[in-house]
Amino acid sequence: MRGTDAQLAATSAISRAGFLIVILGSLALLRHIKRPGLEKPARLGLLLLLFLDVMTAGPRPNPSVPRWVYEPNLAGKELHLDPTPRPGTARAMLNAEAESNLSVTQMTNGINDVIYRRLALRGNLNILDDIPKLVGMYPLYFRELGEVLPALYAAPQPPTALMDFLSVSYTNVAGKVTEWGFRPTHLPWVSAGQKPVFADGAAAVIVTGPEFESSGSEVAGPEILATRSVFYPSTEEMMGWNISEKGFRIILSTEVPTLIRQNLGRDVDAFLADNGHQRSDLKSFVLHTGGPKVLDASADALGLRNGQLDASWDCLRKVGNLSSASVLVVLEDVMKNRRPEPGTLGLLAAMGPGFCSELVLLQW
Repeated sequence: MRGTDAQLAATSAISRAGFLIVILGSLALLRHIKRPGLEKPARLGLLLLLFLDVMTAGPRPNPSVPRWVYEPNLAGKELHLDPTPRPGTARAMLNAEAESNLSVTQMTNGINDVIYRRLALRGNLNILDDIPKLVGMYPLYFRELGEVLPALYAAPQPPTALMDFLSVSYTNVAGKVTEWGFRPTHLPWVSAGQKPVFADGAAAVIVTGPEFESSGSEVAGPEILATRSVFYPSTEEMMGWNISEKGFRIILSTEVPTLIRQNLGRDVDAFLADNGHQRSDLKSFVLHTGGPKVLDASADALGLRNGQLDASWDCLRKVGNLSSASVLVVLEDVMKNRRPEPGTLGLLAAMGPGFCSELVLLQW
């Protein structure tokens, strides 16, 4: 044993040894007491020692505690985690040593025991402080989890890359069950633990004026009728990149789909109205493949149904999210495989860091 386990075992052993010595000594003294007036109090004293030995050997069964120990955010105020893990951003993880210590540790004082476990985010107590945890308490485990847990808890130090991928931003300080250390390399929860949809790629487009003439066999693109950029104030933390000596680290908020639903439809309608059109005039859509949730939010915002975003969905399945190059990959697919009839109005749109949206009105 080591750490907290060893300390508890040593303390328990010393206290039990002390009680044993006192009890054995009392038995020896009891044999030599002959006066009737002292014999009965001595026996009662021995019974009291036995009672105290039993009551202090372990925690009281089913202790009661006051309601305030379950007050929401009680542990959060004491832990001072900055930044605090929140649902959709990151989560905490008890390491193997902390889990082992907590499984054999129970304080004799019920209040202290509950607070100790709350500070350790034990079991489901983390829910009271709204702090997500990697492994909670639940009755069913899916099969694949059995393959991940041994890698996390079989060794004192879990694989760093796996913890980053699972968005673990805090874990216990070595030898300290209730002290937490920040892990700045964790990945954002929105992309962690999921099937990767980001890929590497590049794309370029050549834009020409009306005087350009070509005798080649290349596929001609649509005509650009109008463009617009829309910036959303106070949203710079929605999306972007942190660039450091460790490379590029994406910033991607779970609020992006909500922002799209709230703004994209309104901004497209205003853009079209300024150019003498309305949404029903559009018959072709080239949208950035920002992931399933982004495409679903875009479809909801623009009222698109019945396969109107098939080009974006197909490109997402084939090559994933190529970041800013994605919308041009979709445009290429539409030009080569889904080309609209001449004169058709279409919309090319993408949203990205800023946070902002870029809109292009096309005519095929």
